[in-house]
Amino acid sequence: MYGYIEDFCLSCTNGGKNVALSGQQVWPRQTITYDNYKVQLPSKCTYALTKKANFNHNIDIDYDVDAIGLDRDIAWSKIFTNGDTKNCPILDCKLYNTGCTADYNGPALTLEGGNVGQDWNIKVNDQVYDGFTANYCLYCNNEYQRIWQDNLAITQSKRCTESGKLVAKNFRAINSPAWRFDADKGDTKIADSSDLFDNTDPDNTKCLVNKCTVYQSNCATPWNFLKDKGFKMSASAPFTITYDSKVNHGYKYDLCVKCDNPQMSATNKFSIQQESRCLPSYNLLAKNPFKLTPTEITKYDEAKANGDQETLDQKPTKYAYVYESDFSSSEDPVKGEEETAADFQTKLDAYVNLNFVDVGFNANKHTKLYSGLDDTEENQITDHSLTNDYKFNETTSLFFQNSDKTNCDYKKCELMAQGCQWPYTQTKHLEM
Repeated sequence: MYGYIEDFCLSCTNGGKNVALSGQQVWPRQTITYDNYKVQLPSKCTYALTKKANFNHNIDIDYDVDAIGLDRDIAWSKIFTNGDTKNCPILDCKLYNTGCTADYNGPALTLEGGNVGQDWNIKVNDQVYDGFTANYCLYCNNEYQRIWQDNLAITQSKRCTESGKLVAKNFRAINSPAWRFDADKGDTKIADSSDLFDNTDPDNTKCLVNKCTVYQSNCATPWNFLKDKGFKMSASAPFTITYDSKVNHGYKYDLCVKCDNPQMSATNKFSIQQESRCLPSYNLLAKNPFKLTPTEITKYDEAKANGDQETLDQKPTKYAYVYESDFSSSEDPVKGEEETAADFQTKLDAYVNLNFVDVGFNANKHTKLYSGLDDTEENQITDHSLTNDYKFNETTSLFFQNSDKTNCDYKKCELMAQGCQWPYTQTKHLEM
């Protein structure tokens, strides 16, 4: 079973008979030897060990956060097959670096075993905080056979990239409806790092977020807080994001927040939105209400009491606006023959002040706008106060009330046909 190895010398001689025995003449002879000759019958154990074809040469494992530890040991029998464990037991195993010449000297792997009835095991230290990759070679022998398995590797991930990784939550900011404008409201929390990410490490003192940054939605361009205002993020944990509700014209921002633990980064995208203070819901812009004068109120009350339907039919429900034209300055000033230069300049200045000082206002077209109850020339009702001269968009003050013109000034006004569906094109007498 175990075979044998025999070492010997072979000697051979040729020639005649031995003279001592025959008394006859001895013929010439030759002797030749073959020394250090070996004959071997291989042991059955010489071929007992073979490499396992299905062994994973590259093993990846996570950091072990299990309280009692995980069994990551690798028995030699996972790497080699022994065809006769009874008669050909493994006598020795050893770890080498890749190449199988130099002893393995890394901190992650150790080899244990060798006692009677005990398997040879590669012990794996799977609690290396920064992770590792161990490249190694395993050697074993059974006295009659030596065998190597080279180019093996075990990789353990860092603790905070797998076992304690950051996982983005399905976060949605409170932006439907949008946050209302509020000049007096203080900072309001949107979220902090714990609202955006989960830390899956079972030890809540490990793998904590130590940095967060706000980016544009591409997660690459840092947010410009000086340009796009309305919210901020604290510089230290828990990196709280707040908004202040004070941006006059509101905003809608698409954000990307990137947070880091000691060993990895993760991102979370969401949107935030604040209403403009100029929206109709803030009641800053309203139609001027129609009001009758005290004289008119008395007039129509008496008509109602007296059953005077003809007068009641004349009761107005809206203002009629009357333009008063002034053509006194329609012609450019001309210097008289005997007019001094100083007098002409005075006249010219007066003309310029009247017609052109207020850019966009042409006194030749209209100088005053009345709010009356009748637009007939014969019966102009001017109980309502005569307005001032309206220039630029001040004309809108006749029609609308804007309680925050500083922040919500008119951006656009249009003259529309009755019904307010189409632009006004009926005549050339009205234009804006």
